[in-house]
Amino acid sequence: TGYAVVEKIEGPTLAEYLTKREDPVESARALALLRPVMNGVETLHSANLIHRGISPENIILESGGTARLSGFATLALRQQGSELKAKLYPGYSAPEQYAASEFEGRYTAVFALGAVRSRLLTGLTPDSAGERRAQDELRPARTVNKEVPTFLSTGIARAMRLAPNERIQTVPDLRLALSGEGPKES
Repeated sequence: TGYAVVEKIEGPTLAEYLTKREDPVESARALALLRPVMNGVETLHSANLIHRGISPENIILESGGTARLSGFATLALRQQGSELKAKLYPGYSAPEQYAASEFEGRYTAVFALGAVRSRLLTGLTPDSAGERRAQDELRPARTVNKEVPTFLSTGIARAMRLAPNERIQTVPDLRLALSGEGPKES
């Protein structure tokens, strides 16, 4: 039997917050919202843990405006005959999460974090990995919202590449790419 003890976090999900907005979130606000989430994911990775369920549905906005990640998706519990089933989030789950045989690394979280940032800045949920595998028409964030700086749009696109080996690999590298200080398009 597996048990998990989690802190109860009060507040709406990021998904609920976004459905009430008519406009995309400004770049500075998106950065502030996701900073603690990215820090949390980086901490998980430093402990050799991978969340596997990052999406606006699992990001809670506390009363002070701080975003916190919830819903830890422990793969081992979901594969050992447990009643817990894998939960994939179309538009946020990386392609490798759809096949149990494919390895999921830190780059899986990078994909999801890029997708969440895209949703904040464009107001649109990204196409699912399955749709993109059939025909990849990921629209750059800057194409949808001209207020998004080019470096930020490029960083998001690099985080959301379908092939894991072509994607940004770690949260620190993602942070650099989204700040405009990381390596340029390769």
